[in-house]
Formats: sequence, C-alpha cells, structure tokens
Amino acid sequence: MVVSGLLGGWGWYAFSFTPSSADFGKLSVAAVVTRKFTLNRSDTLRTVLSLEGPNAAEFVVAVGSVSPGVRSGPGPGEADTVYGCWNSSVQSARVTTCGVSVDLRPASVGVKTATLVATDAHGQKVTAALRGEATAPACQPVLVPCNWTISYIGSIHIHEVDSTINSDRTARYETNVDIDIDRGKVTCQGTRREFEQTLVDGKPVDELNFNGKIYGIGMAAIEFEPDANGKMTYTLTYACATPAGMRESKSLRFGTSETDNVLQEPAQWNDSRMIGEPQPATAQGMTPIIGKNVSTTWDPANKEGGYIKADWQLKMP
Repeated sequence: MVVSGLLGGWGWYAFSFTPSSADFGKLSVAAVVTRKFTLNRSDTLRTVLSLEGPNAAEFVVAVGSVSPGVRSGPGPGEADTVYGCWNSSVQSARVTTCGVSVDLRPASVGVKTATLVATDAHGQKVTAALRGEATAPACQPVLVPCNWTISYIGSIHIHEVDSTINSDRTARYETNVDIDIDRGKVTCQGTRREFEQTLVDGKPVDELNFNGKIYGIGMAAIEFEPDANGKMTYTLTYACATPAGMRESKSLRFGTSETDNVLQEPAQWNDSRMIGEPQPATAQGMTPIIGKNVSTTWDPANKEGGYIKADWQLKMP
C-alpha cells in the first residue's frame, strides 16, 4: 500500500513500503527466514511499526540504520517505534528511507499470514502483506540414520572423572565440557586435566601432568525411537575435538623433565559417546528436552573407577 499526495498543506508527501509484499516460502517449524523492506518517507517524525493478522505472533519486526535512542528488536508480534531513521546518502533528499527486516519464526505447521503496518505521525498507514508456509521439521540423515539436532538449540554439560589409587599407580583424569547446539551447528568448549604418578615401594618416581583445552567444532545427534515395549525414547550422543595443551613428564628420581605440545585432532564420530541410557519421550521432536544423568564405575581389584555427570537443556527455537 502506498500513500502519496498533498497532506493538509504539507506539500507532496510520500509514504510506502518497498516491496509491498513478501513471500517467505516454505520453511520448517523452528527455522527462521528473513525478508527486508524499505520504508520510504517524506519526513523523519515518529513512525510506529506493527504486525497484524492471524499469525502476527510468529513474525518479528526489527529496524536497521536507526537514529540514537530507538528501541530495536521487539518480541514476536510487538510494535517498534522509529523516531526518524535514514541512510546518510539520502539525508538531504526529498524522500528519506528506513531499513526494516521481518523474520518468520513459525511455531506450528501451516500457512502463516500477517500484515506489516507503518503508522506515521499524521495518522497515515501503509502496509505490506506477509506470507509463508511452515512444514514439519525433518530429521536429517547425518551421523546417524535420523538426526534431529538441526531442529534444536541448547546445551549439554559433561563432567567426567576417572581415578586410580593403588600401590603401583596414582592417577586422576578430569574433563569438563559444554556442548552447544544451535540448529545443527555444534561447538565444544571445556578443559581436560590429567595427573599420573608411578610408585615404587610406595614412593612416586615418575609424574605426568597435562592441562588441555577443548574447543571448536563438535558433533551431536538427537535420536527418537521406540524401546522394546513400544514407548518412545530419545538418546543424546556427542563427539568433541581432542584437547590441546602442554604435557609435562617428570622423573622424580633424577630431577629431570620434558614437555611436549599436544595438538588438537578434529572430532570424529567413531569416538562419539552416548549420554546415559535412552530417556523417556512424549513424542518425536518433543520440546523441551531437559534431563540429568549420573553414571558410575568401580573396579575393586584395581582400585579404579569414576563417574560421568551430564545435564542438558534443549528446545526448538
């Protein structure tokens, strides 16, 4: 819709959206698609942007290139107020412009429609029609036969400790890592600490220390499948790059030491680990996925054991 012409003695007045409509196409539930508009105006007075229509809550409007003090990035379906925004190249021109972005973030399957509305200080309105179609999120045949990771955002935290204390050896290995998931993109961030001592007649003779960092691209899988009784469950599996850092080896008998730089190796799916046992699920693609798990091991003969604590919070955006 375009408003132009004489307005109460103001002279020639222009007010319009370019383009006047936008088709967001087909996209999966929980995905995000953005379309851009230009708001053309003859003044820089107060203008209010809003969304109307049956699915307004599933669209988000934001303003770019705004003047100081303008609130940007309202919530779904909310209005935003523009107190005069323009591109520097046209500040002195007859018509000023504002950049406006609209996201479609569907929460359910179906055709989504809404109207982008701009209301100026004179009470004039211009509109742009918005339309898109949301489809069921498809699990992806990546890493595992049916991986739902692309539909989720959130994180998994792992704290793992293994230790040995006997007459020949003392050792402790500790890992803390956060696995962040963002619609299929997986990153790992954490630490790995290793300590070992070799004992002779109860006295330490050799020692090893390693402090490493875990970082970079990882891998993850979220799988839904029925158990033996036909009830739906989900499993979480992850893989991170190996830790990188300095390893120091000491001879406590001779007072010597050596250091070497341990380089990172990329995450490999054949080194992946499942987090606990399959967890109950209400349905495929359920949201949110929240849980905790503790696994312990103990070998009394060798006096060694450990635990893995995990907690996770994942949801469809």
